[in-house]
Amino acid sequence: MRVVEIFQSIDGEANRVGTLTNFIRLAGCNLRCNYCDTDYALEKTQGEEMSIEEIISKLDKDIKNVTLTGGEPLWNKENSKALLRELVNLGYNISVETNGSINLKEYIDEFHNVSFIVDYKGPSSKMEQTMDMENFNILRPIDCVKFVVGSKEDLEKMKNIYSTTKLSEGKSEIFVSPVFGDIEPKEIVEFLLENKLVDIRMQIQMHKVIWDPMMKGV
Repeated sequence: MRVVEIFQSIDGEANRVGTLTNFIRLAGCNLRCNYCDTDYALEKTQGEEMSIEEIISKLDKDIKNVTLTGGEPLWNKENSKALLRELVNLGYNISVETNGSINLKEYIDEFHNVSFIVDYKGPSSKMEQTMDMENFNILRPIDCVKFVVGSKEDLEKMKNIYSTTKLSEGKSEIFVSPVFGDIEPKEIVEFLLENKLVDIRMQIQMHKVIWDPMMKGV
């Protein structure tokens, strides 16, 4: 499979924020979001071809967390499942960052202890029409949803998705963060307060505060 980068850092967002993690970034994405910050991983031809054994050899064995990201790491189902199975067999704590367009049912059915961090792409992404809405009704307590918002319209859509899916039942954690430079974080907090969205947690992408927002490998 094509791998863009493997590195060790902290998880910058969602339910493992601040924890040391091995990152595996696979090449290729089926979406082209308006605010994408990993355009160096969009094409399937980017990165280098690596076997599962080569990927595993690049991990820090003392760090038991692994985050599989992209691109869209689940776009190639055969590769992603094979890699996840090996990581599970080796005892890693695994999370998968996925863009919301890939149906997760068969992954959830097979990988009971793998956490899926699912984006909802709002209007400002220009990719909202690609969302697989079943995902937001089948997530488990170990999974979470991430709304990245860049406008008031995105915030209103977040509120609508929350109230019209099973997210409102509180089974999965829900996060909201700003598109870096497009919306003031305080506007998000004010919206949460105004609408009493007590189940949604505000976050800032920590890695973009610590390092340059466009820096790779962090």
